Amino acid sequence: MENQTEVTKLNPVVGATAAATVVAKRRRAPSVKRAETKTKKEQDRGFPLPLLLTCTVTGKVNKYTSLNYIRKLVAKYGSVEEIRKNYISAEGRKQNK
Repeated sequence: MENQTEVTKLNPVVGATAAATVVAKRRRAPSVKRAETKTKKEQDRGFPLPLLLTCTVTGKVNKYTSLNYIRKLVAKYGSVEEIRKNYISAEGRKQNK
């Protein structure tokens, strides 16, 4: 069990024993193949996921993960660079009124 670690002491919980053995798996480092796949997908789409946009009015950073919404923004603004340059969040639009 090289990829696991063992915990033998836990804080007592009502109705549980004070000593128990719990086996928790360690997270592996991301593989090179996964990183290559992610890079290729990002190049095919033309933008990273999540897409981080900073509002030009409030300075607030919004994180978008919906491909449909991002594509709608690209259709509206023309390119991801234009979106980043001219993006105004809902809060920013309310402040401008």
